[in-house]
Amino acid sequence: MNQSEETNASPLHLIENEESGDRFLVYQTAQGVQLELHYAGDTLWMSQAEMAALFGVDVRTISEHLGNIYGDEELTPQATIRNFRIVRIEGAREISREINHYNLDAVISVGYRVSSKQGTLFRKWATGVLVQLATKGFVVDAARLKNPAEYDRVAELRKITDKISRGGFTAAFLVQCLETIGANDIRI
Repeated sequence: MNQSEETNASPLHLIENEESGDRFLVYQTAQGVQLELHYAGDTLWMSQAEMAALFGVDVRTISEHLGNIYGDEELTPQATIRNFRIVRIEGAREISREINHYNLDAVISVGYRVSSKQGTLFRKWATGVLVQLATKGFVVDAARLKNPAEYDRVAELRKITDKISRGGFTAAFLVQCLETIGANDIRI
């Protein structure tokens, strides 16, 4: 893979367990960072330890940034924190604990504050996605659309573009399309 392919390749891949229906977002970089992240509802959830691994910093740094984000009222804990029961082996025992996980809004906010090489890679990727959205009006994850195992997003996109080209694009239709693809937090 050449450098431009590396830059354009998305480090994110959605995986669904066919038996349980659980979804995980796998983040993997060319530098070898790989994380399996919780995907519940319509958002991604990460613990402080997972964010620390993602951004290549200590958990204390993540905690400090989250404290500042909440202290500045950029986000609220009530809207961005959810507890997940995590089971892990500690010594010879299997321990179950409730661990705070932070939604994608919090992860992005931390990502734009943290100072590390991995944080810089994340910001470049996220900024590229935002620039595409601002300049084109849409962002396409071509790899996900090419995957036949995924829900047929191509059909959804065709439906939206057909409706636009026929001039029948209304606010009600847009809301219906956004609800269909899981964009519940967008308001018109």
